[in-house]
Amino acid sequence: MGKNIAHIHISDFTENADCLPPGEGTFDFESFFAKMHDNSYHGGIIIELYRNNFQNLQDLIASYDYLLTKNR
Repeated sequence: MGKNIAHIHISDFTENADCLPPGEGTFDFESFFAKMHDNSYHGGIIIELYRNNFQNLQDLIASYDYLLTKNR
């Protein structure tokens, strides 16, 4: 897809669970963001989770903060 990506919905996963808050799984976000930068991606990224995969607003803020540290 390369430079044709318009926007990204993102979550994390483990071997036993999917749609987890970023930072609670095993996905390599640093490599992912590096690839997006290589493709000159400048669009939005939406944290997309199922309601039962986070407890409160603080969980969402923690995921956002985690992604900021990986997107450098």
